[in-house]
Amino acid sequence: ENNQRALSSLVVDARIRVLYIEGTLRAEYGALVGRFLSKDPNIEFCALVQTRPNMFMHRSNIEALELSKIPDTQEQIERFDVFLLGDIDSTYLRPEQMELLRGHVAQGAGLLMIGGYHSLGPGGYEGTRLAEILPVFLGDRQVGQVTEPFPLQLTLAGRQHAVFANIAQFFPSPGREAEIDGLPPLEGCVRVLGAKPGASVLAVHPAEKAGEAPLPVLSVQPFGEGRVAAFTADTTRN
Repeated sequence: ENNQRALSSLVVDARIRVLYIEGTLRAEYGALVGRFLSKDPNIEFCALVQTRPNMFMHRSNIEALELSKIPDTQEQIERFDVFLLGDIDSTYLRPEQMELLRGHVAQGAGLLMIGGYHSLGPGGYEGTRLAEILPVFLGDRQVGQVTEPFPLQLTLAGRQHAVFANIAQFFPSPGREAEIDGLPPLEGCVRVLGAKPGASVLAVHPAEKAGEAPLPVLSVQPFGEGRVAAFTADTTRN
């Protein structure tokens, strides 16, 4: 009786669950899944890539997960903490699915939309419930693309943001060269109409404009308890 001791313990699974949905089998899919999602021990992921209209190839390291299409129930949506939307046209997401995703982000999840020829404005997201929470004004399907390579240029906010912690020295800023050379350029980006008033623009195109301001490439903003980002670059594998 005098050799007993009470002990309380809390077991926490700190791994982040990520759902990555890609509309085409492009370089970004292989890079994000092969070099990042599948190699980080702190991430559990499910990657869906569309091989034919509404037909998806599935790759995941989450045991017992059966998901072969874009989630359409609250239970499925709530299994994930972060959502990456790639080159997937808005017509493949029903309004109900967008509403579920929007609601989950408001409760604390994260959402990143990546540029592509069927993403952001060119993907028909203008006027949708997801467009309302993105940090940039999208424009319509004819908003266009920048197709020439360019170096990503950080803003002052970008240099101070956690996204670029320990790597800001690789990027130029207005009036400031990169401290370390050799980073390859991005190969293009989606045009947007500009950043929203509550957004933080972290990176821009060094020459293209959105109105009077530099064209945003990476922008972030909070939404409810969650966070939303738009990365307009079309080819990110570099």
